[in-house]
Amino acid sequence: YDHDFIIQLINHFEALSNQIVKNPTLPIFQLDYFTAVEKEQLLNDFNKTEVFYPTNKTIVDLFEENVKRNADNIAVVFESNSFTYKDI
Repeated sequence: YDHDFIIQLINHFEALSNQIVKNPTLPIFQLDYFTAVEKEQLLNDFNKTEVFYPTNKTIVDLFEENVKRNADNIAVVFESNSFTYKDI
């Protein structure tokens, strides 16, 4: 395991231990072991999914534009064959 992972495990163990001391009658599945930073990241940072889409274009229009911009990127892989957007 790398250093950061071990530190995260230690922080989780510490947070869980503190929760057990504060709430000794709670079932373990109800205890919270995330740090405040992790909670913020999970609940807020990772959920920032708002994206602007032009209202004057359809999904098909946007897809076609993306295909043109990424013509050489792989679009489909089947067994040992791969095809770019340009190929299909």
